[in-house]
This record gives sequence, structure tokens and C-alpha cells, in this order.
Amino acid sequence: MPLRVLVVDNFDPWRCFVSAALQGHPDIQDAREVSDGLEAVERAQDFRPDLILLDIGLPTLNGSRLLNEFAVSRLIRKSFSCLKRTLRM
Repeated sequence: MPLRVLVVDNFDPWRCFVSAALQGHPDIQDAREVSDGLEAVERAQDFRPDLILLDIGLPTLNGSRLLNEFAVSRLIRKSFSCLKRTLRM
């Protein structure tokens, strides 16, 4: 199953290098890139990546806080998904 990857890093050369390297890999469906935490939150909601490569030292919303945002968001989505399956029964 091909993966969708989001590369989050504020250092342009590194972010572009990683994204380009992933694009050529057969297990990667799509690799997108953003340069800050706020943009990552917005892009992740639309793109719904399977994997996020995250720089911890981001300027606007640092990687640690961003990781918490993603974890909480995923937990909410999982809970909602379980609830929907239960209600259909």
C-alpha cells in the first residue's frame, strides 16, 4: 500500500532533498512539503498523510506541540470512527 508523506521542515534545502528522494521511491504515493507548523496542521487535514517527517525545531508552532496536535487529532478521529461503526450495528 503506497504511503502519503508530509515533510515538515523550515530548512528549504533539506526539505526539498527529502521530498525529492521520497518521490522516486516505489512505496511512496505522494510526498508533500511545508515549512512551518501552522501550515503542517492545515495541510495534514486535507492531505491526511500516512507518515509525517517532522522537524522538532520549527519557528511558529514547534514540532513537539505539533506532535501533540496530531496525536490528539488522530485519537479523536479513531474514537469517532469507532462510534460510527458501533452505531451502524
